[in-house]
Amino acid sequence: MKRLKIGNKEYKIEFTIEASLYNECTTRTLNIMQAMSLVDDANENVAELIERMADVPMTALTLFYAGLLEYHSHEVQSIDDAKALFKELVKSGAYDEETDTDLTTWYGLLNYLIFIMDEDGFFKQIGLVQEEEKPKKVPQDHKKKATKTTEA
Repeated sequence: MKRLKIGNKEYKIEFTIEASLYNECTTRTLNIMQAMSLVDDANENVAELIERMADVPMTALTLFYAGLLEYHSHEVQSIDDAKALFKELVKSGAYDEETDTDLTTWYGLLNYLIFIMDEDGFFKQIGLVQEEEKPKKVPQDHKKKATKTTEA
């Protein structure tokens, strides 16, 4: 969770239960992750890459809205409300020093939100990141105890 001051109010942005239940957030997150993987093969997928990158503003806005749902759903009730908040954010010249991100651009906002998503465990929550299996512990109480032998 991160706190973001917009105007005279502080907003909490968190990607946990409410964001994971917002289907559009999950869909757009998966699409942008796939688009980022296309960058490596940009020569082969130029048209698809352009199409996905053209969707960055709407994806950033959707993720911004989803991140506000956990704590601010009573006042940010639509994507249009989130857009109005982003306009205030742009006017304020917002910049996040921790992530070194300019929050006045859609791309900057998207990077910032993806950082928070990762920090909040959102990717794990939606199954994008799998937990590593820990080796099973085998009980040791059934083994014979080692005995010392002494030579005479």
